[in-house]
Amino acid sequence: MNQYLKMFEQMGGEGFSKGIATVAPYFESIDPLVTVLRPGYCEMILKNQKKVQNHLGCIHAIAMCNAAELV
Repeated sequence: MNQYLKMFEQMGGEGFSKGIATVAPYFESIDPLVTVLRPGYCEMILKNQKKVQNHLGCIHAIAMCNAAELV
């Protein structure tokens, strides 16, 4: 966790999120934005955009699972 916390502090939320998506390209599919990261706690934003929606127009369950896995 220490290396990721240091990365987050150095890069900021947007840079860190893009970096994680580069290292693990699967996360790029949900366009995450990590907003808070500290030991034992993480917050991220998952925007309700077309690429993460199901046929009903709401966020697909698997997109939410991807977000949960990331945090």
